[in-house]
Amino acid sequence: MQNVELIVTYTLKHGMRQRFLDEVYAEGIPQKVLEEDGCLRYEYCLSVDDEERLVLIEKWQSEQQQKKHLAQAHMQALKMIKERYVLDTKVEMFT
Repeated sequence: MQNVELIVTYTLKHGMRQRFLDEVYAEGIPQKVLEEDGCLRYEYCLSVDDEERLVLIEKWQSEQQQKKHLAQAHMQALKMIKERYVLDTKVEMFT
């Protein structure tokens, strides 16, 4: 098995970064993801240069486990939160 790492860069609506994070954590999404089989890291990082930017770092034991993660119920909850606050999402995957 080869680890998979993702860097997900969100561009948020003006002034909405903290509201986005508040809802994500209120739903318990980071904890639920970290409990998934194969998840090694799931961490949101704030940009110090851009208040509308947020970076998510994910690490998985395998690409198959990462893909299975996308079908989880809490990822549907995240999708709804993103619809309210996120303007753009860029995903970079490294194997």
